[in-house]
Amino acid sequence: MQSETRKNNQIQVKIAGGIEEMVQAIAIRSAVYVGERGWSFKEEWDGNDFTATHLIATVNGDPAGTMDRVPRRGVTAVSPSDPRPGWPC
Repeated sequence: MQSETRKNNQIQVKIAGGIEEMVQAIAIRSAVYVGERGWSFKEEWDGNDFTATHLIATVNGDPAGTMDRVPRRGVTAVSPSDPRPGWPC
């Protein structure tokens, strides 16, 4: 049954382009790094966030993960949200 669910999932990854997608990316990163991993807010959020390119991954339209890329530093954070049953991530 789970494999059938995975076949129907629509996965998208795109550059976070508007306020709604940026808020989704911020929420996922905060949940993963500050909430789950116990990093301080100051450790996770710095001035590089304003110059980074933020990507948002969705599964069936629901936010599922995010990553950012800071110029000259490469990928700095990959944050998958908690997988739900049937999600491929």
